[in-house]
Amino acid sequence: MSIERMQELTKSIDALTQERREIGQSLPPVTLAEVKDDRAFEQGVRAWMRVWMPLIDTTLLDRNDYDKWELLTHRYEERDDRVFDTHEGEFVADEDADMDALEREWQDGFHGFPFAWNTGWTLEGDHWLDELSAAGFLVYRYDDDTIVAGIDGGGYSFMDAHFKPLYAALAERHGWLVDTVAGPRRVTVTKENA
Repeated sequence: MSIERMQELTKSIDALTQERREIGQSLPPVTLAEVKDDRAFEQGVRAWMRVWMPLIDTTLLDRNDYDKWELLTHRYEERDDRVFDTHEGEFVADEDADMDALEREWQDGFHGFPFAWNTGWTLEGDHWLDELSAAGFLVYRYDDDTIVAGIDGGGYSFMDAHFKPLYAALAERHGWLVDTVAGPRRVTVTKENA
C-alpha cells in the first residue's frame, strides 16, 4: 500500500459521495411515514439530537420560581380576529372564544411543570419554535437565557411522536438530505408537499 493509492481511493470516495448526494437530491422526496421505521433515518435523528438538542435534567433548574420560565410555544393564537387552535389546525368553533382563557385551560391540564418528566433538551435559540410546537414540544425560555424544550406526555415513543417529525420538518424546511437505508433523500412531512 502507498500514499498514492490512499489518495486515489479518497478521491474516488469523494466523487461517489457527491454523486450519491446528487441522486438523492434529484429523486422525489420520501414522506415521513415512509421513513418512520427506517433505522438509518432514526440513527440520523439521534445523531442530530446529540449535536443540536443536548439533554438537561430539569431538576437542576429552579422549578419553583415560575417567573423564571417563559412559555414560548402556545396552543392558541389570534388569526383574522378569531382564535386558531394550532394543535387541531383549525379555528375554534365558538367565534367569541376567549383566547387567553383557552390558553390557561390548556396549561392547567399539563401533567407536570415544566414538563411531565424531568428531562428537557436545550437549544441554541428560538428559531425552531414553529416546528417544535407542531411536533408537540413545549418550549420555555429559562431565566431570560436558556431555551429548553420538553414533552408533556408519557407512555409512548417520543422518538416516533416528536423527534422524527421535528427532524423531518426541519429537513424539509431547510432542504437537508436525510439518511435512509436506501441512501440520502429529501423528505417531506406530508404527501401533499411532495
